Amino acid sequence: MTSLDIRVQQVSHRYAATHALQNIDLHIQPGEFVSLVGVSGCGKSTLMRLIAGLQTPTQGIIWLDGQPPEAARAAKQIGWMAQQAALLPWRTVLENVTLAQKINRQIGKNDTSSPEDLLKMVGLTEFADAYPLTLSGGMQQRAALARTLATGAAVWLMDEPFAALDELTRELLAGELLHLWHQFRPTVLWITHNLHEAIRLSDRVVVLTPRPGTIAGKLTVPLPRPRDDTSMEFQELLRQARALLRRERVHDQ
Repeated sequence: MTSLDIRVQQVSHRYAATHALQNIDLHIQPGEFVSLVGVSGCGKSTLMRLIAGLQTPTQGIIWLDGQPPEAARAAKQIGWMAQQAALLPWRTVLENVTLAQKINRQIGKNDTSSPEDLLKMVGLTEFADAYPLTLSGGMQQRAALARTLATGAAVWLMDEPFAALDELTRELLAGELLHLWHQFRPTVLWITHNLHEAIRLSDRVVVLTPRPGTIAGKLTVPLPRPRDDTSMEFQELLRQARALLRRERVHDQ
């Protein structure tokens, strides 16, 4: 699996009278894990849809390795995970993953991971023949993660995929996600409201202002993984991220 360079240059976006994003400049290196945080309605999901090529920005330009997002999406280079697993309910877990691999034309000849291998990676081997509605929320997201792996995508766009899960399951899956990221090294853009999670997972944390979303600040997280969230360094980064969010909320009032 390869990874892509993402460049967002002076991007703004409007929905009719709603100004969602304003003058966003963001560069994500190939293989980098970046979290996007901000209050509800600040444009995080809009920015992700623009990067995915699902919408076209009102102003500005986005490049994925020098090509427009629509080209990267057509080439099956973009994987997407959201809060809902969106598995096909009439297909088994294995069939959902197999279908993702069959329809993806970018699976390279060097990729030897079978659907069964992918289910093993996410701990779902014994549930291969189960249907999605018989699984817990955490298991459904594991299956969705296996499906993302099956596409061989170079970019993972992840819109709060674990937000609906209980805290323990969420932390467990986040740890497993990091393990898979280390193994495959895609470029990851992760949306979350959870600052602790963002600092635990990311190379950098990007904080957006309230609507129209602009970049309030970027925090580099230089801590080795796995990260000790009780350390002074971790807590200082958490304090800085909270300060950015609070400052922008005060300015918005």
